[in-house]
Amino acid sequence: MNIRKFFSLSIAFATAMAFTACSDDDDPKPNPGPDPELTSGLYVICQGNFGSANSSISFYDPEANTYAGEVFANTNKIPLGELAQSMTIDGDDAWIVINNSHIVYKTDADDLELEGSITEGLNSPRYFHKVSDGKAYITQLYSNRIAIVDTDKLKVTGYIEVPGMDVATGSTEMMVQHGKYVYVNCWSYQKSVIRIDTTTDKVDASLEVGLQPKSMVMDRNHDLWLLTDGSYEGSPIGHEAPRLVKVTTADFKVAATYEMTMNDYTPALAINGAGDRLYFIRNDVYTMSITDKALPDKAHIDCKGNYYYGLTVSPANSDIYIADAIDYVQPGRVLRYNDKGTLTQSFPTGVAPQSFCWYNTK
Repeated sequence: MNIRKFFSLSIAFATAMAFTACSDDDDPKPNPGPDPELTSGLYVICQGNFGSANSSISFYDPEANTYAGEVFANTNKIPLGELAQSMTIDGDDAWIVINNSHIVYKTDADDLELEGSITEGLNSPRYFHKVSDGKAYITQLYSNRIAIVDTDKLKVTGYIEVPGMDVATGSTEMMVQHGKYVYVNCWSYQKSVIRIDTTTDKVDASLEVGLQPKSMVMDRNHDLWLLTDGSYEGSPIGHEAPRLVKVTTADFKVAATYEMTMNDYTPALAINGAGDRLYFIRNDVYTMSITDKALPDKAHIDCKGNYYYGLTVSPANSDIYIADAIDYVQPGRVLRYNDKGTLTQSFPTGVAPQSFCWYNTK
């Protein structure tokens, strides 16, 4: 779904879910927060509501089966901001991108203690990617430019302008890197994945993959997989069935296209730790090998008509975590399934959980 229509349509899309109870022994227990000496786990980025500045970050320890809410706010005694979008861990640093507050926080990955922030030169930041020592890129939702950042000085030093993209409908989203190239899916009102040469900080190639590629991952062969959402009825760029697309980075060409059905709900794509199995929401949750020649016929997890908002897969054991925003107003939750698709736990989060970041100290 296009974010420019999200806030007017999300309540209509949301469906209340009946809670699937686990036994008391299986229920996750509250925890004051992540313990850097004992814990590896999962940060949950909760978007919050537009205009409410109620974004938050929760933490879940799968081994101890404990959770903590408001980790950033509790550590720093300040609110996170409005519309938290993503979080990236690079070594000891966690970078938190707050879209509508136009800010990127640099924090300690252990407990999110604030170390600094980028507050100028960003109008709608979405994702942060460390390119090399001292340099990072930040994509933006309402812009035809990707910001270049000095990570030591915490300053925007320049921009990468995307050819053929205007300011009014510009949008860049997720980033993955292979060698000297960074690949970026262009989502809102767009239809391409672009390739940036990090030695020149310029876009050197662009490839059309379908209307609004929303999610992107890289597999073990360094090939890209993109999940489009097809835009929406009445969109100025058109409306088509979503699709899953494979792009080979060796020659930057579309290698395979898997067509879905018109108006399928496709908000998220993930990959396992081995990089050989894809997971995606197509109304329900499906999984397939990167070598499969067709989309799976049967859902791996039946979402029972609910519009789940985000998805990730444990790199350690392929457990599946699904973000359930419920009605996008009350606090949400995350559902944890084992690799067989059986629900094992559920834990509460802040409002509108929508993305994840794995934290590993082991």
